[in-house]
Amino acid sequence: MPLKKVALIGRVNVGKSTLFNCLIEQPKALVSSLPGTTRDRNYAHCWWRGEEFILVDTAGPIKTKNKKQKIKNFTESLEVAVRRQIELAISEADLILFILDIKAGILPVDQEIARSIRKSGKPIILVLNQADNQKLRKLADDPDYLKFGFGQPMPVSAINGSGTGDLLDEIVKKIGQFKKTEQIVSSERLELSPAKVAIIGRPNVGKSSLLNALLGEERVVVSSVPHTTREPIDTLIYHQDRPILLIDTAGIRRRAKIRNGIEQIGVKKSLVAAKRSDLILFILEATNLVSHQDKALVDLVIKSGRGLILVANKIDLVENFESKNFKFIEYYQNNLPMAWWAPIIFVSAKTKENIKKIFDLIWAVRENQQREIESEELKNFIESVVIKNNFAKSIWQGVKLIQIEIKPPKFLLKVPKIVLKKKQIHQAQLNIIEKEIRKIWHFEGTPLIIKTL
Repeated sequence: MPLKKVALIGRVNVGKSTLFNCLIEQPKALVSSLPGTTRDRNYAHCWWRGEEFILVDTAGPIKTKNKKQKIKNFTESLEVAVRRQIELAISEADLILFILDIKAGILPVDQEIARSIRKSGKPIILVLNQADNQKLRKLADDPDYLKFGFGQPMPVSAINGSGTGDLLDEIVKKIGQFKKTEQIVSSERLELSPAKVAIIGRPNVGKSSLLNALLGEERVVVSSVPHTTREPIDTLIYHQDRPILLIDTAGIRRRAKIRNGIEQIGVKKSLVAAKRSDLILFILEATNLVSHQDKALVDLVIKSGRGLILVANKIDLVENFESKNFKFIEYYQNNLPMAWWAPIIFVSAKTKENIKKIFDLIWAVRENQQREIESEELKNFIESVVIKNNFAKSIWQGVKLIQIEIKPPKFLLKVPKIVLKKKQIHQAQLNIIEKEIRKIWHFEGTPLIIKTL
């Protein structure tokens, strides 16, 4: 059965993200006292009394009264994008939690939002947040709240959790009243674990635009203001009946350029998101040179053992790109030599060029990450490599190569118990073995680890 979606809607700073975190019992949403911290839709599964549903955190409408705060219309365009995200959340929701601040009472912007969600025709629960004590809870008896037409308001405190149990009971009750539609899901799909793919890169390289292109919808706010995305956003999709969990992240800059506060928190969340992924789409700009930060980040990805696909975005801005394709490939190979085994794909998130090919690469890399090679094949392989490359037989005689792990594939060179022999096996020889392994079994897009024992 399709899981029902419950959207949290309300103006800025009424505690939507804090309540979101409280209900799912984990700090998934970024929380700050700064208005507009949340900009995208944030999804999480929520369980209560045996029922499961999807909770959707949203931004509050942004309004900038001071024109001096607008820089080249960036803020204005961001206002439009955020409002679009709210509209999408309302349209896809099965149930809306209309969040107000009980301390502030009803403000004109609350009335405006109420009119908007009333037009949706969706079931609505009026939630009065920040009712942190009994005195504040009594404010919920104000008859003005009933004028919204959303029924009896429910006072809660996202800070101490009071009233949230009653709220979850009401959510589950409403969900149970919905007419359930059957969703046909193949048993094979249920058994598959999703490929977890993090989208990483410096700010403003087009990560959110690429995610939207992959999804075919406006899932994440896209803006030309760097650091529009501040928290990792997970989206589960199916491609060719196989699940992919796409994780969008905040752009990562050099530490010296990371401001204190919420941007710093966003970067940390991005690094955590990368660690919980299987493979990474590393986004570069075809219009810009590879930076030192790009190199440092790619090196971190490789050391993490994650799969890697290099995605050069914005080829629509490169004049006569097709005739320059080979030069671009050569450039990236020369400037990111540590990732020589990673596939490179050139795309345009704006025109959707080559976007679908990214999915094919994801499945190819995932297969390579999980490839296992039989011991007998590796025995014959290492013998042929020793002969082909004229490795000293006195050192390499009796050496065995076995695979001990996948994701990433890890190999072990078992050296006879002579310390001298182990010391005489150099990194250059291990590099040769890696290249020979890749020639035969490919392993494109995944790091290989070869250790000696």
